[in-house]
Amino acid sequence: MITVSYDDSNGVIRTVTYGQTSRVEIEDYLKRLFGMIERAYAEWGRVLHLVDASGLDMQSDENLKTLAGASVDVQARENDRTAVVMVSENAIRQMEQMPSQMGTVIFGDFTSAKAWLFATFDEPEVLAA
Repeated sequence: MITVSYDDSNGVIRTVTYGQTSRVEIEDYLKRLFGMIERAYAEWGRVLHLVDASGLDMQSDENLKTLAGASVDVQARENDRTAVVMVSENAIRQMEQMPSQMGTVIFGDFTSAKAWLFATFDEPEVLAA
């Protein structure tokens, strides 16, 4: 399961993913995500993306390749950042196999992820936990 939302107050895109996901679900998610990315650029001039993958299981190689290709596209500009919260050692190892991207960091908790996400911006941290 993957959900994605956009916070109007600060332009943060929030993705929540857990369990196994199908390729069809990933493709639908990516369409919604890229629409929100366009909106973030139009309204804020950058992308801040908080990914809650704390309940994520390992994915199939096919699904991982789909997500890996898309995640590279998310980091298009210097100020873009993606904070990923993960707790599963297996999922973290799998994530580390994805193509390296500037601006993406894996965290073990939301407090650290949110602090890093907003570290260089003079904007309030108003994300729900």
